[in-house]
Amino acid sequence: MKFKFVSFIFAICLCFFSCSSALNNSEQKAQAETIRNLGEAYLAAGNPTLAIRELLKADSMLPNDPYTQNGLGLAYLSRGIIDKSIFHFKKAIELKPEYAPAINNLGTAYLAEGNWDMAIETLTPLTKNILYATPHFAESNIAYAFLNKRDFLRAEKHYKNSLELYPNYITALRGLCVVYRQTGDYRSSLSSINRAIKYYPKNGELYLQKANTLILMGEKEKAKKEFLNAVSFGNDDVVEEAEMALKNI
Repeated sequence: MKFKFVSFIFAICLCFFSCSSALNNSEQKAQAETIRNLGEAYLAAGNPTLAIRELLKADSMLPNDPYTQNGLGLAYLSRGIIDKSIFHFKKAIELKPEYAPAINNLGTAYLAEGNWDMAIETLTPLTKNILYATPHFAESNIAYAFLNKRDFLRAEKHYKNSLELYPNYITALRGLCVVYRQTGDYRSSLSSINRAIKYYPKNGELYLQKANTLILMGEKEKAKKEFLNAVSFGNDDVVEEAEMALKNI
């Protein structure tokens, strides 16, 4: 009888510790996700340093979460720490092989590294993935890789593929402008950038690209006007480049 009573108590204890452990794990997961969300908020606000701090905390609590790994990859990429960003994107994909945004982000990290071939290899499957919601990102990123490889025909093809999927995608429109300028098709370059300006009239970089094309066409006065627009609407880097160009006209 005593044996049965002890066994009963032992069973209750096992149940208590098992339930307690499950509760603790559930609470820890919820806490880790809250911290991850805070890290992602810091990243969205443009503070990758604080994002890394919070995401590393979340990672220590929930090490096999692909979303935390992807967040860390983006934060390190924002800081220009490419090797760590690639590591975390790869880990996110290892944990969730069909995680399309992480695959695209890995391809973007390879672009930042200047590893054009790996970027193309990584991103190409996304263009055939019917479940991927934003394939125009992958197409445009592939185009950028081909542009840097000076394979202008393929760059043009993939930028056009991107625009078929998302007609006013600024990155693809700007990229086509550069492709056509590189190949000497200045009319098409202007057409592409004017289309972009129609959608995004307060983007200073677009005016800078237009001005650069006009300079090659010998249209210095028109280019001057666009450089001034670039100064009016551009960020610090665009303003600096435009002001330097104005001095040389």
